[in-house]
Amino acid sequence: MSLVYLGYTTLQLPYNAWGAELSPDYHVRTRITASAKFFDTTGLVIATIIPAVVLSKAGSSAGDIMDALSLFFLFSLPICAAIAFTFVPEPEHHVANSKFEPGKVITLMAGNKSFALVTVAVFAATVAEVFRQTVTVFFATQVIGVENIGTVYVFYFAVALAMIPVWGWIAGRMQKHRALIVALLIIFASNIGMFFLQYGQTTMFTILAMIKGACYGALALLPGAMIADCADVDTAHSGERRQGLFFAVNAMVQKLGFALGQGVPLILLSLVGFDAAGQNGPDELFWLSVLYSIPTALIVLLAILALLPYSLTAERHTELRAYLGLRESGEDAELPDFLKP
Repeated sequence: MSLVYLGYTTLQLPYNAWGAELSPDYHVRTRITASAKFFDTTGLVIATIIPAVVLSKAGSSAGDIMDALSLFFLFSLPICAAIAFTFVPEPEHHVANSKFEPGKVITLMAGNKSFALVTVAVFAATVAEVFRQTVTVFFATQVIGVENIGTVYVFYFAVALAMIPVWGWIAGRMQKHRALIVALLIIFASNIGMFFLQYGQTTMFTILAMIKGACYGALALLPGAMIADCADVDTAHSGERRQGLFFAVNAMVQKLGFALGQGVPLILLSLVGFDAAGQNGPDELFWLSVLYSIPTALIVLLAILALLPYSLTAERHTELRAYLGLRESGEDAELPDFLKP
């Protein structure tokens, strides 16, 4: 598993940085990221359908699911990668790349307010979502009484897939950070709503899960498009193009969020006496409901508060790109006012 995660990380970093460099335009970057996340989410939908199909056959096991997923992966990855490498060029830039200098990079990133705000929001949102996902099966089966959680996941990701273009459209109308705040507010409200569900309300649980799924697209595509814009701020200050470095920091923050989001809820459940493999009484199920809903909502609220001061709007980014264009062509250009100390 360590090798799998290492391999995926080494794939993910250049892939995301490559996407960020395909266009300097504020809105086009959103469309590019939306396209990538559309296919990413399509993969998640397939990854939920394959186990359902395998398990529909009598005598199937978890090993059969892994066999089917592995075969699909071995067949599809070379094809998809070949299409990308053949038809998507890597643009040539006039901005020089430089050696990696940790001290200098950390200082520049600490001074990049927009990137700092996005990073805090991504970290908080990741912790909250992974926290919730870690205990979803326990909550769905023992508190709500859902018999087939796999079906709920299919609905969740199907709605997420359908909503990705919609979030791209919303971001184009009301700025990326505001669209992300709207998505987080909906997630906040749905998390609170989960707390009030009772045993047998499987339909309402599925509806709330689908509402969360509708916001998944925003969490998947908007931070990446915003980080690409933040990297332009660094280019304006440093004269270097380091999108890969920004996405590396983002990936590191997300991995830390995954670690906390997976580990903390299980520790907390053990502290309140919840037994995943045994019988649980009303007290244990009450605390399961609390942990599933309340901490995740509060952490999402932290992500919302982090985004409120974000100020790298489309108008400012257009001004920034005009400055970079003049500088790359060798002309004299004055740093935009909003970037001046």
